[in-house]
Amino acid sequence: MRKKGERSRQPGRMRRLRIPYALSMGGMLLAGWLSGERLCFLIFFAQLFLLLFCVGVILYTVCSFAFLQEISRKEAVKGDTVRLSLQIHNEKFYPFTMMKVHIQAVSRQQDQVLSFHLAPMDSISFDLPIYCQWRGEVGIGMGVVELEDMFGLVHIRFPMTILPYYRPRTLLVLPKADPLNLSAKSQARRLQSSGTLTQQSDSGYDLYGLKGYQPGDTDRQIHWKVSAAHHALYTKRYEREARPQCVLVMDDTMPFHGEQGRMASDLLCCAAATLIQWALSHQSGVRLCAGSASIPVMEAASQNDFPALQRWLALLPFEGEGTTPARLEQELSGRLGEGKLPVYLLTTDAPPLFDAMAGALRRGADVILIRTAAADGETLPQVPDGVLDIVLEPGCDIGTRLGEML
Repeated sequence: MRKKGERSRQPGRMRRLRIPYALSMGGMLLAGWLSGERLCFLIFFAQLFLLLFCVGVILYTVCSFAFLQEISRKEAVKGDTVRLSLQIHNEKFYPFTMMKVHIQAVSRQQDQVLSFHLAPMDSISFDLPIYCQWRGEVGIGMGVVELEDMFGLVHIRFPMTILPYYRPRTLLVLPKADPLNLSAKSQARRLQSSGTLTQQSDSGYDLYGLKGYQPGDTDRQIHWKVSAAHHALYTKRYEREARPQCVLVMDDTMPFHGEQGRMASDLLCCAAATLIQWALSHQSGVRLCAGSASIPVMEAASQNDFPALQRWLALLPFEGEGTTPARLEQELSGRLGEGKLPVYLLTTDAPPLFDAMAGALRRGADVILIRTAAADGETLPQVPDGVLDIVLEPGCDIGTRLGEML
């Protein structure tokens, strides 16, 4: 077995045989046609057989070579580094010559290529660091295998996903919640509701009212004096302070593609995780929903609920039909109470939602727009008056940016 992580260099002189070999095949075939000599055809078919034999050996090698790949963790937080352990075994009687294995990482910019050759009954091991650059569920491991025969005549690039038994290792990268660095002048006025929100309860300190007795009410809840005066049983209703609550609406449309789309969705999810963690640590309830009504709504009241919301953000696909005014109206209905309910709208495409923001403002909500930076050369229209506009650029410190603006 070779040393862990050892990589072999490919000799380039074998590749030079391809052109002369192809020219000699064509020459032998042409000479046979022109002269009718049997020897020319025998040499041509011998060369063709060797070529087909090399192709068959390479295809058989790719479809049947033994390997083992594992990752150190199945879940990580953005910014962490996991380890990918890869072992490749040559259990054949012939060597694996000039083999390349393309390793898929979390970000395509960090993909790696392993180049080596293996003698018969030999093996090689790699221990590769995989940096978790973006949030989301990704498959890491071998993506493409390239092989050349020992003569350097045939080169085949083979995607591993074609094999029915192959599955890359699944890694779930959770969005990172940065510490919210509030500025000296900030009072965090937009992070939770202003005023006192109340809700009815069967217990508490302030009497809210009376209601008729219902089965299940305890003797302690019965107001005996009122019941005696009216010759009917009445129970007490109390009013207690409810936790302030904020609503986060994730617009799950994505106008960008590839790495740019992954970067934009990562910025929004990390910003949402930062706000959620701050709110829960300050005893403020959180309601998290997506623009698409088909995605379940999440609610949290304590720090113990944060991991579930973090996983929800990590798995958000950003492939939905988008946030609509009706969706915002639904989230605001019945939740304004006596204070201004903060509504965070996180999106990569703000202009289609301007009418929805204006409607939320008229209903008494405190709307905070958190969006990614526009594409180069693109100018966005002015957001509605009263909406706090926070722009996130790639590489910015999310905790500091939010702390300066809120």
